[in-house]
Amino acid sequence: MQGWRKTMEDAHVTALDVIEGEVSVFGVFDGHGGCEVAHFVENHLVDELKKNENFRKGNYRQALTDVFLGIDRMLLNESGKKELQKIAQKHNPQGASHQYDGGDLAI
Repeated sequence: MQGWRKTMEDAHVTALDVIEGEVSVFGVFDGHGGCEVAHFVENHLVDELKKNENFRKGNYRQALTDVFLGIDRMLLNESGKKELQKIAQKHNPQGASHQYDGGDLAI
């Protein structure tokens, strides 16, 4: 079977009542060869949605676009790169020597 991995690279979000009684958020993020970005999105998606003006106004489609593009930008800044490194060390302590330069990420 194709796609077998030694470790789970996916991450997920299950957030009930992000907006009390109105909106819950569920998502599965595929690691595509590494878990770091999937876990980064897991760590930030709901908080970034809550801060987004379009989300608060009920413009959910635009809010998701805004937030995912914003998370892309977060991945490219220095603190985002450091967080990716920490996630890599946590989930793969022996092989976490990759330095994230943003070269594989694009907005």
